[in-house]
Amino acid sequence: MPQLLTHPEWCDPAECDAVGPFAQHRGRARRIGGPRPGDVHIAARLTCTSDDPLPEAPVSVELVLTRTEHPADAAYLLDRSTAHHLHAALGELLPAMTA
Repeated sequence: MPQLLTHPEWCDPAECDAVGPFAQHRGRARRIGGPRPGDVHIAARLTCTSDDPLPEAPVSVELVLTRTEHPADAAYLLDRSTAHHLHAALGELLPAMTA
């Protein structure tokens, strides 16, 4: 009898690839991007492999970076600690930026 697949609460059924070739639960992407040529567009989402049992499966933040003039994407997976440090670093840098 086939085992029913369970999904994390953050998994987006429209984005989930749990039974696909990469076997990943994928959350809804949050998209960020600037309007100027050369700006980077960022898609951030939660992801974890569907081969690992829930809730023990390690969850990562997936960042996909795309430059407006180059259609190639670069994807990076950040564990919780790295995502936390990125958040802290951006919190330190943002006050120094002018609007």
